[in-house]
This record gives sequence, structure tokens and C-alpha cells, in this order.
Amino acid sequence: MGDAVKVERAQLRALNSDGTEDKSKTVHVQFNPETLKVSFANQIKPDGNQKDTSSILYVGQGTTKMSVQLWFDVTAPLRVDFAEYKGVTDVRELTEKIAYFIKPKDEQFTNKEGKSETRYIPPGVRFIWGTFQFDGIMETLKAANASPKDVVHVFIFRTRPRTGDIGRASAVVNSYFAPYNHKPTTTNMAVLELGEPEQLVEIQVVAVVDN
Repeated sequence: MGDAVKVERAQLRALNSDGTEDKSKTVHVQFNPETLKVSFANQIKPDGNQKDTSSILYVGQGTTKMSVQLWFDVTAPLRVDFAEYKGVTDVRELTEKIAYFIKPKDEQFTNKEGKSETRYIPPGVRFIWGTFQFDGIMETLKAANASPKDVVHVFIFRTRPRTGDIGRASAVVNSYFAPYNHKPTTTNMAVLELGEPEQLVEIQVVAVVDN
């Protein structure tokens, strides 16, 4: 048999103003993202004197943005090899570590008149996933803050299926929602493989929450 494939966990690392990493502010994701999107945009300004495409003037260097969705769940086994997960019992302790990257810091500087002023600057952040690296600042952060009673459907994906797996999987899911007197609908499917070689089961939930 061949060697097992090593799965790299995505990380967020804080950046100092000089571009060096602040290793004390490193967060490993609990689950690698399913999707990652990078978008590029030119900063353009139309010329009002012309009406064809040649009237578009390019101004500046444009912008590059990355968007990614991360999941955290304290009911799932936490990776004890990462210090930020040790002793965590509330999912907000994990999301608060992500929120650090959007909170601005107070920095004093001297303006042109020689007066001291305060700037509020968010920390730089480096997102690393394998060979992919993206440096920037966090522009938006959204947290659903859903509860188990907001779950409307559960998907269960299984590799190497065996007789009785559906009943056992359903029992585990139902036991999780029983304390909340809630029973969402469930879809249970056998698949050839999942995202990681050692992964046998994947559970996805769909929740509906108010904006």
C-alpha cells in the first residue's frame, strides 16, 4: 500500500506592519473549507466625453479579494495537537479567535501639522492552505450564531457502508437533537469516498436563521 496522504490544515496568521508573522496569533481551522473564491477587480473610471468601450480609463491597480466559509463545532472531535483548541467548551471561544483579525488596533501617528492623531487599523492576516497563500486584511466577518433547534435537515455521507449503518447513524443524530426536543429531517447516503483518505463519515446540517 502507498503512503497515507497528509492533509494540510488551513491557517490564519496575524501579520505585523512590516509584513512579518506574529506567531502568537495563529489559528488552525477545525475543518478545511469546501470552497474558496478569489476575485479580481479593476478600479475604473468612465470618460464622459465618449460612449464606446475606449472611453473606459483604468485607474490604480485594482483590488483582489478572497472569500471563504469556515465551520467550527465543539461537539466534533477537536484537534488536540493545536494549542488553540485545548480546553475549549464553547464554540464562541473558537470564533472569537477569528474575530481578532477584524478588530482594529489603535495606532498613534503624527500628521503633517505635527499633531498626534489616532488611526484604527485592522491587523494584517495571512491565509495559508497548502501551497496557497493570501495576504490582506479582513473586510467582513459574518457569524450565523445558529442553535440546534434552527437545523432543518441533516445529510449523512458514509464510506465503506455496512448493514445497520443507517439505523446507527440516525440514532446518533437523534440523540444529539433529543435534549432540544427537535427532530430535523435526515438524508443518509453511501458514497465512494470523502474529502480526506481517513474520513469514513461526513455530516452536513442545514439551518435557517434570521438575518
